[in-house]
Amino acid sequence: MIEKAINNILVNDATVTDITTEIYFGANPYINPAVTPTNNPYLVFYRNATEPYDTKTSRSTLDLATIHINMFAKTAMEVADLAQAVRGALDRNSGTYASIKVQSVQFKNESTGFEYTAELSERGIFQITHFYACRVEPIYT
Repeated sequence: MIEKAINNILVNDATVTDITTEIYFGANPYINPAVTPTNNPYLVFYRNATEPYDTKTSRSTLDLATIHINMFAKTAMEVADLAQAVRGALDRNSGTYASIKVQSVQFKNESTGFEYTAELSERGIFQITHFYACRVEPIYT
């Protein structure tokens, strides 16, 4: 499960955690109107897709997973700093993290956005989204 490895890399990277310790997997907790939005930068990541590299006679020994990371902050500079730290932690990284063997993580794309809703704040929220291609050895249990 590549998500375990991505989470492990991000929560153990000092540059990332100097900016935020709010690192979420799956759904954005602030979509729920009952949850008060943070004033700190935060990020939410999830897997978009997984493509196996099948062989003729056995299961895939290497998967290509696409990871989507949404980063949010109150200012454009805060979200830019967070995006730079995340890219520095992940791009071209490899190794074993949380018992997951990662062959490589490759930065593929970045997009920026700005959202304004009364629920978020009067000023809105800045967003940068990253996409990464991750080559990972699948675990069969």
